[in-house]
Amino acid sequence: MPEYAPDDRLREAHQAGLGQRIPEPLHTRVDQLCDLVYDTGRERPGKAKMIAALLLAAEPDVIALTSALDSYDRARIRDALLDASDDAPVQLPARRSGPRRPGKR
Repeated sequence: MPEYAPDDRLREAHQAGLGQRIPEPLHTRVDQLCDLVYDTGRERPGKAKMIAALLLAAEPDVIALTSALDSYDRARIRDALLDASDDAPVQLPARRSGPRRPGKR
């Protein structure tokens, strides 16, 4: 197991794959969040970087975590997507595996 100094940069640590599956609408949401950042003029983060940042931002508060889990258990498709409209059927964009080119959606 690697050993790190507490002040080493997190993003330079050895990468470990999560290997987890998530509902397709949440995968789309990660892409939408990456696009949202890109639309502000910043470099578009990759999905792995976005997920890592969201994990780091999660507070280690059991009440907040269980509340988030409860929200997930009750969530509907419309809750996952940034652009879901009222009652219209949801058509998720086709996904290709692999990294995206900067600026491409």
